Amino acid sequence: MGSLTKRSGWFLFTALTHVWLICSFSNALEQTTLSFAEDRDSVNVTEVNSDNASSTTLTPLQSSEKPKLSMPQPSISQETYDRVMKIMNLFNLVFEAVSIVLTFTSASIYALPRMRCATAYYLVALNAADTLSGLLVVIRTTWQSTRGAAARSAAEYNYLTIFGSLFLAVSCRRMVYCLSAMVSMERFFVIAFPMKARYIKLIRYPKVCIAAMGVLVLAIHIYLPLKYQVSPSPSGVGYSMVYTDAFKANQEVFDDVANAARYVFSYFPLALCLVLSVALMMALKRHAASRQSLREVRDDGKGNDSDKAERQLAMTIWLSTLLFALLSLPSNTSQVVATYHSTFRFLGFEHRLYSLVGRFCYVALIATRYTNFLAYVCLSTSFRHNLIRLLCPEKVVRSLLVGRAKSGVQTNLASAGLSRTAISTVSSDKE
Repeated sequence: MGSLTKRSGWFLFTALTHVWLICSFSNALEQTTLSFAEDRDSVNVTEVNSDNASSTTLTPLQSSEKPKLSMPQPSISQETYDRVMKIMNLFNLVFEAVSIVLTFTSASIYALPRMRCATAYYLVALNAADTLSGLLVVIRTTWQSTRGAAARSAAEYNYLTIFGSLFLAVSCRRMVYCLSAMVSMERFFVIAFPMKARYIKLIRYPKVCIAAMGVLVLAIHIYLPLKYQVSPSPSGVGYSMVYTDAFKANQEVFDDVANAARYVFSYFPLALCLVLSVALMMALKRHAASRQSLREVRDDGKGNDSDKAERQLAMTIWLSTLLFALLSLPSNTSQVVATYHSTFRFLGFEHRLYSLVGRFCYVALIATRYTNFLAYVCLSTSFRHNLIRLLCPEKVVRSLLVGRAKSGVQTNLASAGLSRTAISTVSSDKE
């Protein structure tokens, strides 16, 4: 457990260092863009909204009294942006498609009757929400990659963007944050307070807690489909997304709700995951010490299998939650910077830089699905056995089990034969 303490401290130090670097980057970017403030006041900025990029056209105001000012340029050119985004789109499509298979497999295994427990319910909901979020993104990305510019002008594509990518995908992603914190809290109560765990609502009624959390997240994020609508393009060709009249009349209210949802359902659950990871590690250390003292008093071996299963499940949740929180920090830190930065934001002066940073951070988010699956496979014996049963034919599994049983019987018989030989030898010596 001492190594666990060192690893946990190292992970927290890495997270704090990462946040400090992002904040330093934000301050440097702010100082750089302040020098362009005078030029931007005399520049007419026209932004054309597209799916993944916005092309910014800067036209100096013609004036006979003022000299012609040099136009400020974004830090990333349009050509570089298009080239990198094309590569990232293809990479993310394959990377996310494989991750969806892993999350769906995890949800299927924990949904089996023999895996059923309070923790399994949370893991099923977590992986199912993550699967739906990734599936919506893959469908939209595939549509855009195959149809190109024609997809962005289709009404169906814009409706998918509003209700699929903006509403359901974002809601499911933030639901995953909340469920990760809830399953860590549930495991902490089971390990730290085993006698009182049965009276905690989070453990007694997991289905009710999951349903309540899902309804709450969807209800709060209803502002997203109310913010946009699909209307014919001004050019008369195709359709495009535009702001609704409700958003234009109550923009401050929409912004306040968006910030509140971001803090409550993203930043707070991730911070809680880090705190609960440390608390769960300390509870496991205390639990191991108490088991050691009990082992010295009683060595009959009763309850060892159940204790081992509980420890394995707690270690699985601890590692998967800790890696999930650390890999989710870059994306959410970028969102914090974009919230308070004047140019590093969506459709801002540094929109291209913001989009590229967001794409790289999204790769880390996708990687959490891989780390979760690897944690399940490496630390949970029951998950491995059920995964083998799911992937291998039933005949192969039966042959493996029969072979293992026969080897165990032969080992027991051999040990019994040795013991009989020893007993006969001792009796003959006595005679």
